[in-house]
Amino acid sequence: MSAVRRIVLFSCLVSAGAVPILDGQGKNYAISVAKLGELFNYDEELVDMLESFADELEERVLVLNNYVEQMRERLDQAEVEGQEKYLSNPVNAVNLMRHMHADWHNWVLYLEQQESALAHAAKISAMQAQLPSARDLREANVAIQRLQETYNLTGSDIAVGLLQGKQYNASLTPLDCYAMAQYYLKQKSYELAAPWLKATLKLYLSNSTQWDLYKELGLPITEVSALLADVQLRLEQPEVAIKIIEAGLDKWPNDSALVIAYNKLLRKLRILPKPPPTADNKSQFPVKPLPEKKSPALTVLQRCCSTECRRDARLFCLYDTDASPFLRLAPFKKEMLSQDPYVVLYYDVLYTQEMSELRQLAQPSLERAVTYNESLDIHSEDTARTTKGYWLESNSNNLTERIDQRIKDMTNFNLAESEPFQIMNYGIGGHYEKHFDFFNSTDVVSGDRLVTMLFYLSGVEQGGATIFTELELSIYPVPGAVLMWYNLNPCNGTGDRRTKHAACPTLVGSRWEMWFAKQLFACAALCSALVWATPEPELEPDPELEPDPPGYATSVVAMRRLLALDSELLQQLEDYAEDLQEKVNVMRLHIEEMRKKQAAAKPNREQYLSNPVNSYSLIRHMHEDWTRWRMLMEQPMGTDQIAKIRSLLPQLPTEDDFDDALSGILRLQRTYGGSVRNYSEGVLAGVPYDVKFGPLECLEIGQYAFDEQHDTLARQWLSVSLEAYSKLDEMERNIYKALNYDLTYVFRLYADAAWTIGHAEESLIAINAALHYEPDDIYLKAAQSGLVEHLKENPPGEKTPKAAEESYNYSTWCHPDFRRPTRLHCRYSSDNAPFLLLAPLKLEQLSLDPPIVLYHDVLHNKELVQLQELATPLLIPTETADGVDGHQMTRIDVRSTQGTWLPRDISPIIGSIERRVEYMTNFSMTNADSSQVMNYGIGGHYFEHADYFNDASLVRARKGWGNRIATIIFYLSDVEHGGATVFTKLGIAQQPQKGAALFWHNLNNQGQNDPRTWHTACPVLKGSKWIMSNWIMEAEQMFRKPCPARK
Repeated sequence: MSAVRRIVLFSCLVSAGAVPILDGQGKNYAISVAKLGELFNYDEELVDMLESFADELEERVLVLNNYVEQMRERLDQAEVEGQEKYLSNPVNAVNLMRHMHADWHNWVLYLEQQESALAHAAKISAMQAQLPSARDLREANVAIQRLQETYNLTGSDIAVGLLQGKQYNASLTPLDCYAMAQYYLKQKSYELAAPWLKATLKLYLSNSTQWDLYKELGLPITEVSALLADVQLRLEQPEVAIKIIEAGLDKWPNDSALVIAYNKLLRKLRILPKPPPTADNKSQFPVKPLPEKKSPALTVLQRCCSTECRRDARLFCLYDTDASPFLRLAPFKKEMLSQDPYVVLYYDVLYTQEMSELRQLAQPSLERAVTYNESLDIHSEDTARTTKGYWLESNSNNLTERIDQRIKDMTNFNLAESEPFQIMNYGIGGHYEKHFDFFNSTDVVSGDRLVTMLFYLSGVEQGGATIFTELELSIYPVPGAVLMWYNLNPCNGTGDRRTKHAACPTLVGSRWEMWFAKQLFACAALCSALVWATPEPELEPDPELEPDPPGYATSVVAMRRLLALDSELLQQLEDYAEDLQEKVNVMRLHIEEMRKKQAAAKPNREQYLSNPVNSYSLIRHMHEDWTRWRMLMEQPMGTDQIAKIRSLLPQLPTEDDFDDALSGILRLQRTYGGSVRNYSEGVLAGVPYDVKFGPLECLEIGQYAFDEQHDTLARQWLSVSLEAYSKLDEMERNIYKALNYDLTYVFRLYADAAWTIGHAEESLIAINAALHYEPDDIYLKAAQSGLVEHLKENPPGEKTPKAAEESYNYSTWCHPDFRRPTRLHCRYSSDNAPFLLLAPLKLEQLSLDPPIVLYHDVLHNKELVQLQELATPLLIPTETADGVDGHQMTRIDVRSTQGTWLPRDISPIIGSIERRVEYMTNFSMTNADSSQVMNYGIGGHYFEHADYFNDASLVRARKGWGNRIATIIFYLSDVEHGGATVFTKLGIAQQPQKGAALFWHNLNNQGQNDPRTWHTACPVLKGSKWIMSNWIMEAEQMFRKPCPARK
């Protein structure tokens, strides 16, 4: 939730809102599932403190214990399922992000209400620097949006953990839904905001026991009703708006906001003002059905990310035994995905233990992806990719040396000058926009990236496919597999634009991948019968630059840290509950809720947070709720617990982290479709998950949608938030009251969203509902009067049609119906190295021209684990190279992921993988870029891009490496839904396939950039998407790059 809220209905609707929010630079919780898990540690500590505090607060002890218990159950569930698996579900991930971002701040505020809680609140304040920032929350909002757009998800589905038809054990709170509704309302996306507002109301009303808790956490439920009514008005549904506010007035007859909204709605309908309706006295208006809308044509990215893309049945799989003599003894399984450009997937390249070691190696150092702006000579965050990564030199340890050798066996390349491996972990909706891997310029030393090898270090439950948009080829992460492709055209060494590819947003799952690129000397460019393939240039970050704070929402792995933070914070809440008896009921309920989430995340925090519902909820909770608890604790009692909470707050997601998570949810919804209700209930891509969004999550999503001017979505999410809140029992509502879930504010925001989209009647209903809670609120009364007058002057039927909101191309490319061509084939590849005669690679041809292939079983499970373990500690927000000198890294909003560069010297596995790449591609990896491992967060994605460099000066500046002649993406994990790599111009989508490698040429036969290789990463709907990208440079390919057949 951003610090500044957009309220556009009437000035009387402007409210102080929820809770004090930490601003400042985000910690990038939302862009890496692996990093997000760290928040659970803080949250566990805070919940423990809250539970202790509840014991001493006589009138609130039950609420506190319930809260701690719920949070512990969430953490326990994460441990049982495995953190990465748990967080790979966007519902779980968003829940965690919202909870960690918002709840702990709200708990701090709540605890500070009594003098005895001052010390406890001080502890929470001390921890605020660790909590998600406003930027984290915004990134989470964007991630949710990316998932919605890519996988056509609805806010209501996300709120309940329903992602693409699969129900997860994850859900958002009304606060979470309200945050998403506010996000869409800010963007005036009213159709998207409405389901989130409805989810807010539904979740709120369904749990009356948590009403007080939501109120304490700043959920203005009557405002949600008013906002929902306003959104309905903007959607030209005044009758629905009236019914919403009348329903609110039934529950809260004295709420001033609802009364004002009601009167304004009546005036707009030219009906005389009358008293609030009762059971025997209600205004009756016929409900006008919403106009039937035609579904827009799906883009290549949406179709490919949603598994519609299929490989050409004419291609084949084979055992690759040609690249090296060793392969005759142990051939690689290679699947030919595309012959021109050349894209293959090697299966079982990395062992499970190796993948685990790589993840463990990278996780401590994961940093957000950055882009280098050559003209400004600066590094900035890469917004085209929501992931964190870590660079790993191929000869850094025995593991990387083994991988380096495997790459040589696969490709027969000299890897001496190859780029380091980059291990990446994707966060909420983690994605990588369409890009090329080649540089599109000439480097006199190392040349361009000839070949890219993407090692999949994990599978992704949903989403996270690598898609070649030009080829319409989707490759889903296969743990242990290596996706390899040529980035460059064989004749002139230029980038093959057909290799444009992307990483589909990770819907559910923690996507780990290790990226590797082999460079080709510009002077060595020969012709080849293959067409080569290219993202925006990924360069190794300048070590002298101070790294930006990690982004939780952009990487599933990054979110795992939130689980530990949450556990630590929960512990502080438990301790604090023993000091203040009068607040125990509210805090107990929140403790129970947090315990449940902690229990759910405990088995595998990364898996738990890979669900955008969980990760988003965690960021919002950690960003806001603990402030409320600190307020409660900063009373005379519980000074130690509050001080502990304050000490942990700095580690929690920031506003930016939370925004990353919210963005991921909206991205998923707009990509993959689905109703807001399905999202709120954990139904993702039609798959129901045992996870839901609570009223808080739906509220935050709705607020974020409103702030981003997605008013329709905001209205929907706010509605879901209100609905969820309505189902809470009294004890649960006490928890939400402590967490500052203010029904009046939710109704106000809903009224504003409804008003923005032309639903004055619905806005009046929401205002009237808000007036039930605040009957003496002069601002609500003024808004009510204004709405009634407006309805009198503008009766129903005299509406101005609203322009349809722009839909991302993700919604087409990443749609589940997007299929790869069925005319290609699979075979065993044994041509590139003698070793492949013994161990041929399984090659699946995804495209002949440009050649895109998928190598199956390239990485073994051990290798996938090792790559992820190597990358996890090193994950940072990913950046994209830009400019002319090739050094400046810039973070741009087109990618939500965290990654890291893995140099060869970090582990022998990097060298082994590089050898494998050489076997697969017959290219030298000497000057290839370091492998880049990335993990996608909530709705993690990467917009359409090419891997080759477009600027010739950039290629020249890269020490003679030349352009990226080819790209290979190793899928380090599977992705359950979403996350496909889509070649948008080719209509090829590849879902991440654990252990497989997607390979394509970035340059065409003349060595020119091949625009057909533009590709994108669809938002990850469900799963933790891990990939490892390698870009093969032009340098050192003189004797490796054969000439094409002459016509």
